[in-house]
Amino acid sequence: MNIRRVYDNIAEGFYHLRQRPIISEIYEFAKKWKPGLLLDIGSGIGSDSLPFAKNGFDCVCLDISGKMLKLAKKFEEKKRVKFILIEGDCVQLPFKSNSFNYIISISCFHHLEKNHLQAFKEVKRVLKPNGIGLITVWNKEQERFKEKPKELKIPWTHKGKKFYRYYYLFTKDEFQILAKKSGLKIIKTFSNKNICLLVKKSG
Repeated sequence: MNIRRVYDNIAEGFYHLRQRPIISEIYEFAKKWKPGLLLDIGSGIGSDSLPFAKNGFDCVCLDISGKMLKLAKKFEEKKRVKFILIEGDCVQLPFKSNSFNYIISISCFHHLEKNHLQAFKEVKRVLKPNGIGLITVWNKEQERFKEKPKELKIPWTHKGKKFYRYYYLFTKDEFQILAKKSGLKIIKTFSNKNICLLVKKSG
């Protein structure tokens, strides 16, 4: 499944629906962390980067969908903030090693059909020593998915047409194992509808 094509097609609907961060903890970290260079992997229109941009962070928004990034430009103008917008793939980040103080990736890695470990390795590679990351995916153990298969195609209806997005549903244990295999240190795990890993690259 071509997730780039799907998000190009649903970008307009996504823009109108997702103008605030998906998880409330984003606001906490935007206030708690010291401002620095932040990479948002799978940024969409930049809604998860917005609290950081408003708190003095330099935000780089990376997404695989060019149409989503065009709408991110509209979003930053509306919110009077500045993003650096880059089209790219989370399994082959177009950045030098040791570049970012922080990385967030909210509801992105579960769209990968493979290369989950490689995505984590890329997070580790481009984080600076002692850099911090927040990585989240949908939680297989939430009630609505407990009896579902690990791989799903979930529809998004836009202008009367359904577009199917691929999801790989992680358990908390397997998501933590991937982070550890990549060489990242897990600082904290918290779960609800999402599995959220707070990770760190050793200095």
